Amino acid sequence: MGGAAPGDRVRTAEVIAALSLATDLGVGLPFEHGLQSTLVAVRLAERLGVDAGSSGVGWRSG
Repeated sequence: MGGAAPGDRVRTAEVIAALSLATDLGVGLPFEHGLQSTLVAVRLAERLGVDAGSSGVGWRSG
């Protein structure tokens, strides 16, 4: 009864992805719309040479 095994931990990104999918469905957007928008924002930031700290702001708000 000690706790979860190291492999059983849920990453923050997984929780955010699940919430994004639920939000898409809840507001009537196509499935994975929020995830696709975030991916576009991250790739655009990479092409523009935005540093990783600043691009994380876009990832969290996607």
